[in-house]
Amino acid sequence: DENKLADYDLEAYQQTQTVFSEGTSNYEALLVKLQQVAAPARLLGPHHTLVRDFAAFTEACKAMTASLHADRQVDVAAFNAAEKAQDEAIQKFTKQIQKISVMLS
Repeated sequence: DENKLADYDLEAYQQTQTVFSEGTSNYEALLVKLQQVAAPARLLGPHHTLVRDFAAFTEACKAMTASLHADRQVDVAAFNAAEKAQDEAIQKFTKQIQKISVMLS
């Protein structure tokens, strides 16, 4: 955020890339599991929306990870866009979780 990426330790940057990549892979695996859940008929619509929102979050994570290039080069515009997309998707996802929780109460 402060244009100090060049001051960032290369090893720490590479570790950050690894963490982002592994995290994204974990989200992709969770998405597959979520897609495979057999929701009851009354929850089919909310479940579909939940899956869609988590898929959008996962895509935003992939975009953020892709914005981190070698040698501490970051596509800042892509990173910021991905961050915004993550925030929007996770808010929608959380709203669906709340909606489903109410329906199950």
